[in-house]
Amino acid sequence: MSVGATIAVNDRHRWSRWHAVPLAAWLADRLAHSSLRPWQVTCAGLVCTLAAAAMLCVAPTWHLAAAALVWAAWLCDRLDGALARRQSTATAWGGWLDANVDELGDVAIHAGIAAAFATEISSAVWALFAAFVVGKYLLVAGLRFEEQVVAASTAPLGARAAPGAASRARRLYHELGDADLRLHLLLAALVCRAWLPELIFVASYYNLRWMVRYVLVARRLCGGAP
Repeated sequence: MSVGATIAVNDRHRWSRWHAVPLAAWLADRLAHSSLRPWQVTCAGLVCTLAAAAMLCVAPTWHLAAAALVWAAWLCDRLDGALARRQSTATAWGGWLDANVDELGDVAIHAGIAAAFATEISSAVWALFAAFVVGKYLLVAGLRFEEQVVAASTAPLGARAAPGAASRARRLYHELGDADLRLHLLLAALVCRAWLPELIFVASYYNLRWMVRYVLVARRLCGGAP
């Protein structure tokens, strides 16, 4: 697959398609016949994220280096899937590892941001980090249950089109669910040392999102319209 075709496939990565996606495609083409395997790339991404988190904990002034490491981790996240497709080595285990590494990395880097803010300003920021973790857990748990409901139901929990403000709110809801968008907001926060806005954003995002999903699922299970 050419770089151009890969960019088209990954068009939903509206920002990464200008840097990480084409670079990952280029690297995958050249590493396809090497001994490097996708799971090793996945683990390398985790190492980059953990290193960035540790850097923020120990030396918040190294925030630009931490941002570079987070970007490198994102590149690895784009590369492992592209490499698996080139090598025809995609497996269920690899997908499971990638998903879990993504979640662990997300928690780790925000723990680093909380530590950086606590070191420089106030330890009260840990309350925001706790809210982020709780919201993330409830969203993931809720989505897992929702998948079970969909599998057992003849009426999927898909969203219906809605006019006016409801439709715009739904588009915003799904826009904020874009990992590519959140990654670039995270990079901007690291570059600008915007510790507090980043934690407020992710804590609000995950808690509002699980609340919305719970309401939608409850309405469908109770016989109401989604």
